[in-house]
Amino acid sequence: MSGIFGPTGFPTLDRLSAFVETYRSRMDNKNNNLFAFSAGAWWTYYIFLTHILARYDRSNAEYGEVMEPVTRRMSEAPAGGRSRPMTPEDMAEWKRQIDLATVLHLDIETFYLFAKILLDRIADTFGFMFGVDWKSSGSSHSDLSKRFETLCRDKGLEIRPDNLPALISKLSKAVVDYRNKLIEHLNDPRILKGTASAPGKASSIVTSHMYPTEEDAEAFRQTEDPHALLRMLEEYIEAMLKLFEVNTKKSPLIVS
Repeated sequence: MSGIFGPTGFPTLDRLSAFVETYRSRMDNKNNNLFAFSAGAWWTYYIFLTHILARYDRSNAEYGEVMEPVTRRMSEAPAGGRSRPMTPEDMAEWKRQIDLATVLHLDIETFYLFAKILLDRIADTFGFMFGVDWKSSGSSHSDLSKRFETLCRDKGLEIRPDNLPALISKLSKAVVDYRNKLIEHLNDPRILKGTASAPGKASSIVTSHMYPTEEDAEAFRQTEDPHALLRMLEEYIEAMLKLFEVNTKKSPLIVS
């Protein structure tokens, strides 16, 4: 994992690298290496997310460029106007719109999948740092989110910064809940996924239902701007590192 210990150009990763270098020297040789690899996984999945985000920015710009004249024509069309048969050119343009939307959805859903993996790797390091065994089923982040304040109380950990429990809860709802219910464990055949887009804005996936019921109105969901999600993840990484620093002496890994 030597790649995480030099300047990266990403402030969050430089902060992570400095933390690992400082505290691994206070562990025995075995835990020194295990800790570096555990925290090094944060680096890997954070970098994955930056690449996915760059890919999303390209597909978002291309989709927005193609859809802008379509949206303009629709807004300028007279109310109740009659439609005309689609020409071969219309069909080709329609296929291009579908292809671009498909790539855009791929980038958005990929971001959610790898953001969830990053959250699990952070929880794994928390468990390793403070001697917590996560449950065999489910994800380590989900277990952490349910048990965080109880674990901190039982292990005598000071919760710093104060907003850390709220951050864990926000990320669970924003990332994990969406990924679980609307990507990986989608079990409602009535769910439809469309695309919301506006010039200069972050495009998103919009979820709706075929044959909607009154309850379905509450289930409406739209993906968040991945830039905002990455900033939230960066804030969480910084907060978790702060927790580790404040409670270093409570870790069974520290021998000096």
